[in-house]
Amino acid sequence: MLATSFLLKMNAPVNFVRRLFGLGHWSLSAAVKKSVKEAVSYRGAFENGIAQLARRDHVGGVICGHIHSPAMREIDGVGYFNCGDWVESTSALLEDFAGKIELLTHFQRTFETAAPLPIAEVDEITRRLGRWRR
Repeated sequence: MLATSFLLKMNAPVNFVRRLFGLGHWSLSAAVKKSVKEAVSYRGAFENGIAQLARRDHVGGVICGHIHSPAMREIDGVGYFNCGDWVESTSALLEDFAGKIELLTHFQRTFETAAPLPIAEVDEITRRLGRWRR
């Protein structure tokens, strides 16, 4: 609601500048609302379309990242998993060895600031996860 109030307040200065350039009235808040609605509609259509394709191909779930909105939900009996992205939502999907998928958000470490793990620590983690191969 705060964002809507801000956009409504911004209509006056925006239209003042538009009048200076000989342009007609334009609603900033309506334009933003329309844009957001279109984005939400597009995302919903994408998610439903992916679920429909999964059902057609007898697949129990889909994992994707095309739309940068992290999500884990069921759509008409199909598991829908979207990893989001590492920049804006700082999110990722994590699957354990039992096949359980978890959505991680708001990482504490970032690629820009995180120091690399020492190779011995990587080896130990790999060994504990049962993936150690020589």
